[in-house]
Amino acid sequence: MMKKIWLILTLVGSFALGGVSPAAAVTLTLVPSPSTIQVGGTVSVDLLISGLAPSGPPSLGAFLVETTYNSSVLTYNSVVFAGFLGNPNNPLETDIVVNTGTPGVVSLEEDSFLSTAVLDALQTTDPFLLATLTFTGSAVGVSSLGFGAIDLSSAAGTSLTNPTLQGASVTVSSIPEPGTLTLFVPFTAMVGAWRWRKGLPRQG
Repeated sequence: MMKKIWLILTLVGSFALGGVSPAAAVTLTLVPSPSTIQVGGTVSVDLLISGLAPSGPPSLGAFLVETTYNSSVLTYNSVVFAGFLGNPNNPLETDIVVNTGTPGVVSLEEDSFLSTAVLDALQTTDPFLLATLTFTGSAVGVSSLGFGAIDLSSAAGTSLTNPTLQGASVTVSSIPEPGTLTLFVPFTAMVGAWRWRKGLPRQG
């Protein structure tokens, strides 16, 4: 009994001193907007993280997230980092690497140089945005949006393991042929004229 009490007190003391990080039920989510586009249209995909305590701890200090997609349906355009790990345009605050060398995979990596206190002050909402990716619809079809390799670290340097992953999908449809509408309008006018000549009431 005394050993159990001593173990509990030791763990509590470790949490208080920051030696052990409490487990965080982290979730990564991909949210496309809109979820249906035409060929040549653009879709924005938000990468969100949730499950971290607003204003910490733990706050997020670094991440590597691979986003997967169907490269025969979508073409990757660009990515904008949200700034919750530091100013993405300031190399003294955060280091960013984007890798698109593998077809159908966009690898996003960001490592913050900011202190834990500053990161806590930046990350005050749950969920918060990590980055927004944009794609163009290149062919008719459905593209799943998912995850590949994942590596998340808290501001204290501890690993945030086993996150829940919530993917999505984007549907790309064909563009209606202009000729279809062009033919329909004269046909409607012809029907109306025929009914007028016959003395029939017009419909619609």
